[in-house]
Amino acid sequence: NDMSKYYDWVKTLSYDAPITMVIGARGIGKTYGIRKQAIKDFLKNGERFVEICRFREELKIMERNYFDRVGKEFPNYVFKIERDCGYIAEKCDNPKNQNWDLICYFVAMSSFQIMKKATFNYVKRIIMDECVIERSDKYHRYLPDEWNILTNIISSVSRERPEDGNKVRLY
Repeated sequence: NDMSKYYDWVKTLSYDAPITMVIGARGIGKTYGIRKQAIKDFLKNGERFVEICRFREELKIMERNYFDRVGKEFPNYVFKIERDCGYIAEKCDNPKNQNWDLICYFVAMSSFQIMKKATFNYVKRIIMDECVIERSDKYHRYLPDEWNILTNIISSVSRERPEDGNKVRLY
């Protein structure tokens, strides 16, 4: 249980940079840590997050067990995913009485054009895990004009909304 070997997001998040890229060895907790922080943001302030992947086909794989590991850090809560959105609820005796709250949105860059009309309320963080494709990976590729697609997603998610005064950050 030596937590010192895992990536510590506290210092990184203290910079409050508009765009933060963390590159490090596999298995040191980069993904786990930012997901945990996003859940904590929601529980503290009601701030949601967006998780981005490149291709629509990746959504099902990503969504399948998205909260399984990190959800254990929040034993009083349960999680579910429906229609490319994540939900959280306090545990209760009767699951039929769960009061589900929207906590996150899942977005594929390859199909974002059709999602531009969607509303993303109260989003604080946009997470794009595995954004750098390794040279040795012959089966994955960057999207044509990927940077512009990403900036359009950020723009759509972070539209100025006076009601929440939120500054969106990309990780």
